[in-house]
Amino acid sequence: MENPYQKLSAVSPQREDGHRRIANDVYRELLLSDMTASELKVVLYIIDQTWGYSKKSASITVSAMVAATGFTSRMIRKVISLLKARRIIHYERTGALVRGQHLNEFLFNKHYDTWLTRQLFESSPLNSSTVTPEPEGTQLLSESSPPSIIERKKDIERAGESEKAKSPKPKSDHAKAIAYFCDKHLDSTDTPYHFVKGKDGTIVRDLLATYDLEKFRQLVDALFLSDDPFYDKAGRTMGTLKGTVNKLAQSLSESHTVLECY
Repeated sequence: MENPYQKLSAVSPQREDGHRRIANDVYRELLLSDMTASELKVVLYIIDQTWGYSKKSASITVSAMVAATGFTSRMIRKVISLLKARRIIHYERTGALVRGQHLNEFLFNKHYDTWLTRQLFESSPLNSSTVTPEPEGTQLLSESSPPSIIERKKDIERAGESEKAKSPKPKSDHAKAIAYFCDKHLDSTDTPYHFVKGKDGTIVRDLLATYDLEKFRQLVDALFLSDDPFYDKAGRTMGTLKGTVNKLAQSLSESHTVLECY
């Protein structure tokens, strides 16, 4: 059959000029996945930068992803964090700097039977992410989910029960909370957080008196994932976390209510 649009085109791509080789089963799983268009676009770019150059992994900056996808840097950080949490991609900080940006090493996880569906990820008791699903292309897998998904859900539930059964010391929770906030700040802004021991330490202690460690992590995630311009002006600090904690807690409650209704 002739292509009726060939005469209108100014380009003529040829396989010989370069192409991306993807295993058939991986390609089918990408089509069946419940990733949004934004997430799939980032995944395809990572595949392009790795498999496209016959590499298992590649060092990629956030600015390179911004240029390739057209997304904002905040959107990129939000998407890659969620994709990593769902085991679709993996990345680690290399320690190298490019124009002041930390360089991360990325790889696409071809072992699709280890991916977490959005539904399983959001219902997991170990999930500290508060990312609200994008409205575009949010189609969940159900009957087609592999048996390993069910087994992973059982493992997660057992791990959650085990986690609840533990009673960590308050001092341990305090240290974990501080480390979590500082790591999140570094991942989200590419700059280390200047922790003020007395002031910030007191804030963490006060928050842990009201919320448990898991809830604290959810509040921190909500702080760094929020698109509210207020945080861009005020900065994402321990102080803004404390000052807007009620607002963040309310947003978490509303997002959980939406998911339950859905």
